[in-house]
Amino acid sequence: MTSICPSIIEKVDNLLRGASKGDQLVKAVQDVLAVLREGHLLTEMRLNPLVVGVHPLNRDGAGIICSDAHELLDNVLTVGYVQGRVTALAVEITDESVRKFNEELVQGANGLLGDLDGSRLKVVSLAGSHTNFMLRLIAQGAYHPSSLVSINDRLSMELVSKRDPALALAAQEGLVWQVLNREVAIQWPKLLAMMQSSFNATLQKQETELQLLR
Repeated sequence: MTSICPSIIEKVDNLLRGASKGDQLVKAVQDVLAVLREGHLLTEMRLNPLVVGVHPLNRDGAGIICSDAHELLDNVLTVGYVQGRVTALAVEITDESVRKFNEELVQGANGLLGDLDGSRLKVVSLAGSHTNFMLRLIAQGAYHPSSLVSINDRLSMELVSKRDPALALAAQEGLVWQVLNREVAIQWPKLLAMMQSSFNATLQKQETELQLLR
């Protein structure tokens, strides 16, 4: 039995019925988020990168692409880290399979994604996933060959701080996340996939802009 207010359920159901692909999908998702915030099902909090994993839906089930996380770090080191450009959306963990997915993902990366303890995870990301894993790499001093910020191919917080203090601070303190209550994922199982599609469309535009800056 859900604890979500019936009026919130009705509003979200109506928005989802009217959603379609493209721009309408992006707008519908933003409208849904506004309703969920109204119903206290979406809260804002700053979370250390080490307690944030990635949702199994991310990147069509791939979770995190190792090369993308490392390339993102190189790009950010070139153009600079700007907190305001990061969209970070996550959802509370609904079951243990999500923790297992993250552990197997990181173990299978053979050090390219650092280490991960599934028991420490509080939420998993739907948007901002590669940014968070980039910050995890820095926080853990993980493998990343770079003459700018690494010593013996291991990231150095001191060197990152000298290169980009804002990036180092984000790695230490974490992103400010919009966090969905786990009840949302249970009530609307298809909603998370819609959110993924919506934010991926926005992300592609941001990545194009970043490449132009570089």
